[in-house]
Amino acid sequence: MKARRGTSFGPPQEAVDARKQRKLRTLLELYRAQTHRQQQPCRIDVLALMMDGSLGVAKVEHIEDAVQGE
Repeated sequence: MKARRGTSFGPPQEAVDARKQRKLRTLLELYRAQTHRQQQPCRIDVLALMMDGSLGVAKVEHIEDAVQGE
């Protein structure tokens, strides 16, 4: 999940850059190894939240399978 209050730095999903995607893939593989689920299919989704002035959620975008494996 990534949240932002405005778009001056771009939409929240753009903050899930290549470095963060690598980190998410690494964390997923560590989780799968620790839970003995290496063969189980999984995906990494991103929830992009736009917040309003009072920090309420103004918009939600669900991006399925947003982080692809290498």
